[in-house]
Amino acid sequence: MSAPSTTSYYPFGSKASSIFRTTQTNNYLKAAFIALLLYDHAITLDKEVWCLCSSSTVNYIGYD
Repeated sequence: MSAPSTTSYYPFGSKASSIFRTTQTNNYLKAAFIALLLYDHAITLDKEVWCLCSSSTVNYIGYD
């Protein structure tokens, strides 16, 4: 079996550049959203864990 010719390719359609641009934009938006989600989770993790730990051991003043 011979290798395919370098000139035998299917040319892109007239809408190819807009499709590639849209796909690239969507990929960047998804990556930015995931980064923001992970960042928010990282900066609030200590507060969430602290609230979970302290809520079970709350001692009200005068109710020992």
